Amino acid sequence: MKAKNLLLVLMILVVQKINAQQTIDTINPINKKRLAYVAVGGSVLYVSSMSALWQIWFATSPSSSFHFVNDNHHWLQVDKMGHAYSAYTISRCLNQSFRWCDMSEKKAVVLSGAMGWLSTTTIDILDGFSSKWGASYGDILANTFGAGMFTAQALGFKRQIVKFKWSYYERPIAGHSPELIWNDWKTRWFHNYNGHTYWFSINTSPIQKKVKWLSIAFGYSGNNMFSEVENPESIDGNSLIGIRRYRQFYLSLDIDPAQIKTRSKLLKTLLIPFEFIKVPFPALEYNGVDKLKLHGIFF
Repeated sequence: MKAKNLLLVLMILVVQKINAQQTIDTINPINKKRLAYVAVGGSVLYVSSMSALWQIWFATSPSSSFHFVNDNHHWLQVDKMGHAYSAYTISRCLNQSFRWCDMSEKKAVVLSGAMGWLSTTTIDILDGFSSKWGASYGDILANTFGAGMFTAQALGFKRQIVKFKWSYYERPIAGHSPELIWNDWKTRWFHNYNGHTYWFSINTSPIQKKVKWLSIAFGYSGNNMFSEVENPESIDGNSLIGIRRYRQFYLSLDIDPAQIKTRSKLLKTLLIPFEFIKVPFPALEYNGVDKLKLHGIFF
């Protein structure tokens, strides 16, 4: 089956699933006032984030007719991890918002997963009208994986045993400062994939009961990447000849905030970011250059 036909089938299945969940729960009716808050707040956040992305990614790129490209070999696939993480995170946040509105659990999960996928795929549609980039089947597949990872766990286990997390660290790139190419922090956060690490944080409480908040984290990133596919020979007179791009795999520890039992509202609030961001811990790194490397602390 061709990719575009598979995508069409997936969209039809999602729509059918949403329609099947439209029966009103008469026992616990949806709080319409809260739902209105979520709708307005979500719309404002969506429009503002899309506007910001437009300025960062598309404002300086000439437009073109809609087209697809194959960019699966770009950035050692770190950008694909970013697409999956975004879809997963948006789906989780939307689910919490819908549950706050007293929406039924199953309906909230299905709707938030579908909307998480649609919101990230909007970026690929914008890419499709850019002459510099183009819509990517790989990106759409990554979006599907991220939203599907949330939805499958929420429906199957009623919780997220494996949480998708992110960390950012501006480590030197082949001895050069990241500012060599990306000279402001907002651009570096989006464009400097060398600083991105994506983690699958697996809670260990199903197999051990003593430290329920403990998780094992598997991470992935890439380094020495100065462009999408191949590094240029030099940048601003700095030679890059012989600099090898390589993948990095990590084994580390993490925490699952949901497993920390506390009555403190302040502590619960402080722990919220760590549902999506990995906590610094020692880590073991494997790559094709240094092979094994131990980090006393890694983020």
